[in-house]
Parts: sequence; structure tokens; C-alpha cells
Amino acid sequence: SKHGSNSFDNQNAKIKSYVHYGTDHANDSWVKSKQLFVFGDGSNLENRDIFTSLDIVAHEFGHAFCQHTANLRNRGESGAINESLSDIWGACIEQWATNDKQTWLIGEDLGSPLRSMSNTHSMYLPTIYRGLY
Repeated sequence: SKHGSNSFDNQNAKIKSYVHYGTDHANDSWVKSKQLFVFGDGSNLENRDIFTSLDIVAHEFGHAFCQHTANLRNRGESGAINESLSDIWGACIEQWATNDKQTWLIGEDLGSPLRSMSNTHSMYLPTIYRGLY
């Protein structure tokens, strides 16, 4: 309602999500081909909690919005733009909803952040974190 959009496709699409997906599944995904969201339970291997923090959920919605507006492929330069826009969207939503979070960290509520938007070389995306594209 804030931006006058009607769901992620602006055509009242149903929001389909799987939460608690898999075992030790430290991932979240927008599954473009199936038009659904997947949120894993995290991983004991990397001490991460369930992947449903506000910035991560908003990040995945950013991928859905991107698909239905720009249709950027999630590879190469367009993939980098797609990921960046989704990170920015996640940070903006989290900042709008709460003002006591670390604005430039993605997934800090999981136990340890996935990455830093202000210092991209300070953290790495764990090898266990893979999208379902």
C-alpha cells in the first residue's frame, strides 16, 4: 500500500511461501519458475537461525518485484544489479519498520550477518548459502 503496488506482480498475485524448508537448509530464495518463496531453518554448521528476518524476507520480495518490473536475469552484471537492488530493498524495509537495526548489515538477526553493504569485503556469503534459481 505504501507504493501503490498490488502484490509483487501488481496483479494481486498470491504470496506462496515455504518456511522451515529442508534440514540444515541455510538459505532463502525466490523461486522464479514457480513464483514462490522458500525460507530454510538455518544451519547448525554455521550457527545461523531460521532465514525469516525482516530484511531477508524483504530481500526475496525484492527479487519478485525485480522479475515483474525489470526481469533481470540472476547472472553476470544483471544478477549483480538484481542482488544489489534486493539488498537495498531489504535494508529500506527493515529501516522503515524499525530504527534500531544495523542498516547496512544483511541478516544480522540470524546469529551472524550474511554480508555488509557498507563494506562488501568484510564478510562473505557462506558456501552453504545457495539460491534455487
